[in-house]
Amino acid sequence: MSIGLLFCNIYILFSSASIRHILFNNKLTNHVTYIYSHIRLNYNTAYS
Repeated sequence: MSIGLLFCNIYILFSSASIRHILFNNKLTNHVTYIYSHIRLNYNTAYS
């Protein structure tokens, strides 16, 4: 429960950071978002 809540908070912070930086370096943001999506998918699969 605590780990899940922490993960959600990290995800929210990451989303905010992506919005702030998307105009700064769109390709880098897309690459990081792609990697993060896979990490999140693996996390959800393992702990759901």
